[in-house]
Amino acid sequence: MAVASPGSVVVEDSVVVEEDVQRAREILRAAERILDDGVTYSKFANGDPKAADAALGAAQRAVSECIQLAVQSSKDSSVRQLAEVLLQSGLARVSLMEAMLARRTARMFGVEQALCQLRGTASLSALEERAPVEAHRLGFTRILFSRIDKGVWIARAAYTAGEEQLARTLVQVGVANPRPLTGALVESEMARRRVPILVRNPQSSPRVHAELVAVVNTKGYVAAPVISWGKVVGLLHADRQMELGGVDEFDRDLLGMFAEGLGVAFERNVLFRRLRSMRSMFNEHVCAVNDLVDDIAEDAMEIGEDSEKSAPRSQGPYSREISATYSGDAFFANLTPRECDVLRSLASGKTNAQIASILFVTEGTVKSHVKHILRKIGAANRTDAVARYHALAKPPGVHRAKDPFRS
Repeated sequence: MAVASPGSVVVEDSVVVEEDVQRAREILRAAERILDDGVTYSKFANGDPKAADAALGAAQRAVSECIQLAVQSSKDSSVRQLAEVLLQSGLARVSLMEAMLARRTARMFGVEQALCQLRGTASLSALEERAPVEAHRLGFTRILFSRIDKGVWIARAAYTAGEEQLARTLVQVGVANPRPLTGALVESEMARRRVPILVRNPQSSPRVHAELVAVVNTKGYVAAPVISWGKVVGLLHADRQMELGGVDEFDRDLLGMFAEGLGVAFERNVLFRRLRSMRSMFNEHVCAVNDLVDDIAEDAMEIGEDSEKSAPRSQGPYSREISATYSGDAFFANLTPRECDVLRSLASGKTNAQIASILFVTEGTVKSHVKHILRKIGAANRTDAVARYHALAKPPGVHRAKDPFRS
């Protein structure tokens, strides 16, 4: 069985609601014809199920009164028609309530999906830009995200469905008109109490951001604080056009849920950024320690070389074997046993990492050995050193001599 995506679920629920609204309008028109009381019950926006439900309720009350009058006057035909309208309006209200409940459920599911989309956002700035876009999943048509910087409210990013220029204008006006969160603004109380709010009739309120309200000409909006690490770091504002039903308490709580999850996303992003910084510092520390170890190893090798130069090369059976096999050969005579081990490994095609693993040293120590080998034998690079090794280990026309450093 296929599982529908969150976006398709919202679209399907919207279609169902629209169908129920149209059915309610048809019932109300029938009621208008029967009641003939001069009241137009079917006049409301197409996408507003709440208005349709309210109109059905008003029509039901009028029909009920007419039924009582018809019963008293014994008009059976009128009673039957009115009773049928009353029954149909009741069923239409039930269907509307079910459709609205399904749509609200889908929108609540959209909160989870929107926050999941923000989970992989790499930086705080990208998170701020993306938040209004994902909030659109909740059924809002215009969303604004703002940062709180030292107590000042500054617009940061906006999304307006199908109106990109309006979104840009909204941010520009917000940036040009920053607002300190003082007691004069409803957002100040919201930030202090840390709860989402519903603002009705902002056009006539002196406690709103007048410039932003004027840009979108909103008739009502919801807002919520974004809290990260116990501090209000941002604000979310959202609305829906009146022809689509406007916003209500459910929208307020829904935006509050999203803002709470957004705050966690901010915390997660900051935490990852700190971890990346700590990892970078740790790597730098490890590199510094490796460099120090390599310097110490290089100094120790130089001391060992000086000691070997001052000591007779004939000391010990191992040294005597070297001298006997490669007497007069400056190529091998100047190399220490460990350097010969490194050179032999280079000649066999091993990398620095493989040599370091075999000899139980760091790669930096191997690099130091290689540097000394190149200097001592006068080789230009590793390839040149390997070529010289093979040439001296097996001169033309002569069988390969035994490598004195092999066991």
